[in-house]
Amino acid sequence: MANRTFVDSNYFISLYNTGDSNHKKADAFSSKIIKSGISEVISNYVFSEIVTVTSQKVSKTAGLLIGNRLRGQKGLTIIHIDQKLHDATWEIFKKVNSKNISFVDCSILAVMKENDIRHLVTFDDHFSAFKKLYRFKINAF
Repeated sequence: MANRTFVDSNYFISLYNTGDSNHKKADAFSSKIIKSGISEVISNYVFSEIVTVTSQKVSKTAGLLIGNRLRGQKGLTIIHIDQKLHDATWEIFKKVNSKNISFVDCSILAVMKENDIRHLVTFDDHFSAFKKLYRFKINAF
């Protein structure tokens, strides 16, 4: 599937939290994603981050709601991190010097590389440092 994009947790967190500072941006991206017909991809690590942060910042009910929506969303694939991807994530994490790159962020790079995904939707600027090395575009439709 060539028309896939990995979606970072901050997009979904912002999309479903109207009080989030990036909510309007996320809503605009949502329209673009729908119009472009791309398939969205997340990992089980990103799913965990989405429901946990939403539960903490909004409410447990909101975390459950977004989790159920994601689990039933057509056009969304959840890739499960297996031992091979976990080890690849660890190798990336060991090489990254910045303290602002989380293990989950490194897992996104590992999943994108393993699955030849060339697009990323995120509000995290630190991914820009990896665009050239991992050959992907950010927020481009």
